[in-house]
Amino acid sequence: MSQSIYQYVRSVASNKLAFIDVDGTLTANPGDTNEKDLLDKDLTNQAITELQKNGFTCVLNTSRTVEMCMSEAQYFLSKKNFGFTRPQPHMNIDNKYRHFYVKPEDVVPRKILDLPIIISASGARVDVLQKDGGYVQDQGFYPPDFPDPIIWKKKITSFLSTSNILFSYAPIDSESNYEEGITDIFPADYRIQLSFPTQSELLRLAGEIKKIDGLYLTDDSNPDKNIFLAYLTPKNGKIDAVNHVMSHLQKRLTEILVIGDSFPDLEAGLKIKAPPHAKITCLIVGGSRLHYTPKINLKRKIIMGDVAFHQSIGPKSIVEFIKSNKYNYVIPAKAGIQAKISI
Repeated sequence: MSQSIYQYVRSVASNKLAFIDVDGTLTANPGDTNEKDLLDKDLTNQAITELQKNGFTCVLNTSRTVEMCMSEAQYFLSKKNFGFTRPQPHMNIDNKYRHFYVKPEDVVPRKILDLPIIISASGARVDVLQKDGGYVQDQGFYPPDFPDPIIWKKKITSFLSTSNILFSYAPIDSESNYEEGITDIFPADYRIQLSFPTQSELLRLAGEIKKIDGLYLTDDSNPDKNIFLAYLTPKNGKIDAVNHVMSHLQKRLTEILVIGDSFPDLEAGLKIKAPPHAKITCLIVGGSRLHYTPKINLKRKIIMGDVAFHQSIGPKSIVEFIKSNKYNYVIPAKAGIQAKISI
């Protein structure tokens, strides 16, 4: 089925793809930031529009769950036409701090909804828009004999219970928290989110995960805020998901953009497979949590929003990036950039 579900998208997609993170890149929850560029819906919509005007097919590549990235109309078409089963997101909050449902288009910038392909749950799921509306989950992203989400999670939590590493499960991984309005989403199927009291505890688990086939840890920490957070998934995060999508579009891709604000985005920009003759550029938007110093050469183009577009945060740096034509800019060999990661 994996081939056929891409038929419509292949017919409308261009040869230029932009894989775009959401939180901290295109927009943010008001409770998480006071950066005006991230809270400006018009600016976020403009960023997507500018990419599309310049020939890019935009694909979301986000930690958000897929239903958070659909309009209400597409959500119900997905349920009606393709048996979509995930509950609606509760993206608004009342005066008692309980989450409740409103149309996603009423609370998020409209242009980030209903894009042709949605890579969600930190790269653990891929959904594809169909010609008559609605999304189909790409079941071919996993092998036919792969365990269902309940069995997979039981296996991973059993492994975690035997470790002596200090961590806590995220509130969003609790079904009861969703049902009681404490969190805004139903738990993702093939993802477990963990928080750690220190960086060293996270790194200890990362070392253990490397010994296990078919299990990956994505580090999404923000050390500046003393937040140490990781996702466990059966796929190698955004890297595997981007590679999978590109392999099914069956186009001669000429330009690939990977746009984000955190280490998983940078890692995807550096490690995705390069299609023949395609240029790959990674834009780390202004206001990123990452810190960089010029050190060594890189084989791929890296554009640092904080360096290239001063005082431009998130979507504003995307707009500046497109207008400056820097997606066709080649970093001189002597001016390569190395990430100085403090996590």
